[in-house]
Amino acid sequence: MSELPIKKPWRRFIAGAECPSCNKTDTTYLDQRHGSEFRVCVRCEFEEPRLEPVEAEPLRFQPE
Repeated sequence: MSELPIKKPWRRFIAGAECPSCNKTDTTYLDQRHGSEFRVCVRCEFEEPRLEPVEAEPLRFQPE
């Protein structure tokens, strides 16, 4: 019998972001559920859907 792979939850913390509810810094992360992204706070359980996904620009090496 083969086992199905367990999919880990997708979470990405937002460095330097401030929660609009509790005003704590570095407590919010993006969570992807059912094909939608949500901004969530680990301190106060604030949660809101993300309306427009932001495409991350690739990092480019710039020689000195």
